[in-house]
Amino acid sequence: MCGIAGIFSYNGRQPERDRVELMTETIVHRGPDDSGFFFDGPLGMGMRRLSIIDLDGGRQPMFNEDKSIAVVFNGEIYNYRELKRNLEAGGHIFRTNSDTEVIVHLYEDYGENFVCELNGMFAIALWDSHANGLLLVRDRLGIKPLYYADLENEFLFGSEIKCITAAAPRLRSGVDSRALDWYLTTQYFPLDRTHLKGVKKLLPGHLMRVGSAGFKTRRYWQVKFPSQKSRMSDKDVVERFRRLFTDAVRRRMIADVPLGAFLSGGIDSSAVVAVMTSLTDAPVRTFSIGFGAEARGYNELGYAEETARHCAADAHTWVIKPGDVKSRLEHVLEHFDEPFGGGLHTYLVSELAIKEVKVALSGIGADELLFGYERQKKAKFVELYSGLPSSAKTVLRKGSAAIAGLPGGRQFADKLDKLDRLASASERSVYFDWISVFNEGMKKDIYTYGFFNESRDNPVHDYVFDSFSESEIPEEFDDLISFLELKTTLPDDFLNYTDRMSMAWSLEARTPFLDHELVEFAASLPAAMKLKNGEAKYPLKQAMRGLLPDEIIYRKKQPFFLPLGIWFRGELRPFVEECLAGGEMKSGEFIRADGAAKMARAHLSGRADYTWQIWSLILFEHWCRKNL
Repeated sequence: MCGIAGIFSYNGRQPERDRVELMTETIVHRGPDDSGFFFDGPLGMGMRRLSIIDLDGGRQPMFNEDKSIAVVFNGEIYNYRELKRNLEAGGHIFRTNSDTEVIVHLYEDYGENFVCELNGMFAIALWDSHANGLLLVRDRLGIKPLYYADLENEFLFGSEIKCITAAAPRLRSGVDSRALDWYLTTQYFPLDRTHLKGVKKLLPGHLMRVGSAGFKTRRYWQVKFPSQKSRMSDKDVVERFRRLFTDAVRRRMIADVPLGAFLSGGIDSSAVVAVMTSLTDAPVRTFSIGFGAEARGYNELGYAEETARHCAADAHTWVIKPGDVKSRLEHVLEHFDEPFGGGLHTYLVSELAIKEVKVALSGIGADELLFGYERQKKAKFVELYSGLPSSAKTVLRKGSAAIAGLPGGRQFADKLDKLDRLASASERSVYFDWISVFNEGMKKDIYTYGFFNESRDNPVHDYVFDSFSESEIPEEFDDLISFLELKTTLPDDFLNYTDRMSMAWSLEARTPFLDHELVEFAASLPAAMKLKNGEAKYPLKQAMRGLLPDEIIYRKKQPFFLPLGIWFRGELRPFVEECLAGGEMKSGEFIRADGAAKMARAHLSGRADYTWQIWSLILFEHWCRKNL
């Protein structure tokens, strides 16, 4: 696990060493154990290392036998031992026991198709001196990040945006207004976009060739949702799921350092801990956070403790107070790098975990694979609402307006407004309408006039769908939801903040549910196998019978969020007022100060719940203050 960065000069001049070193200095937190650099012709690249495998021999850059190929690499290759045996049988000579060295020898045999042999999470920069070219590769699901900027005379790349802007400070002020609207809609920047016009992301499952003539990308992997679904029996599906999931967990337990698991108390993280327990004789270290009496409805700590007891885990817990968040906000915002929606909980549980381990397994990904979100179930409710006569809908709207001023009335009105939009939305836009944080009415209230008009011309769903060919988009609506989650919400939101917030503590987070073999199997299953008789995640729940108690397997799903909305009205109230209700705002080119203040006051008074809208605005305002 590392952070990587580099510069390729189109004019052939070797990049200045101090610029590459500056890039790596911005990401010391990603790799506090070691550093390494490589310069050859037009390329200069460096890395920071977090030592996980082959602690003494795994220094980077790493080379092939004649040093014509060099690589720096962020991530883990879980099947490197099998790959190494095969490569040695073919005559390759290894100098280390590191997973990194496998990459250079695979490239010698397979060229850029070497990536298809890898099972892991990775962002790779590989220099081929014979071709005088740079190859950049990102893992299939986007677990590890890789950013780039294509400038007039050079190409920059790095594990974080701050790598890029350290080498090219002028990029900091170029806000991408279209992407900003998409962030305020979804709480993340979709696909290849960031908040900066000049900085982009290499898409998951893609590789990029960079040479003197420029760069070219191609996709090497795509999740497929076949129209002809698997016809396996329930028993065979559960057995295969259990085997694939167990193999995925086993692979991710490879380490030469202590490891453990995040444990929220839900089925996903509990399943990871249960399988880890079945694969080792030592107690599994688990890490869980909870909340005090003021946020009892958000607290899952009791369920996490129950799972830990059942698995005889070495459990570590932390009851978070508002002051714990307040004292850490500046550090959190620094590591966000760009405005962001979630991630605070990952930051806090990572702070707890790093005291004991350097690697933690996570339950991220199961919801996207197995219809774990309520929106799959609620789709049926939307269908029923769509079928109501217009007179019935009118009565509901009038009733909503009548109670809007009462406690809870505003929330009901917002939900009815969303239901109205979903019922009339096209299939192309319904997913993004569903997950939207700022709807059209809210945008009109807080966006500046020009920004609002621009947002109406460039909706996020158009950008996302236009990025895929018709043949890539699944035919069935249920598959379409999973496809969009795997392509946008998962890599651009959940995986993105998990990487940033865990690496802020120099902690490696691993995701067994996103083993690509398991993902491909889940995508082949019919919707009725994932959501069976109203029960989500059927294969996982059946596979966990006997490993977990029924009260954990079948408990009602509870999204894991920090109780920010409650804390905003309490100890964090001055922070909200200073950012959004203090008059002039640094983000004023895009956000009207009076609109933001009105929204903040409505939330602080308890008249409405604008938790995530407020948090999104605070993050953007904070970024503007630091950078504009």
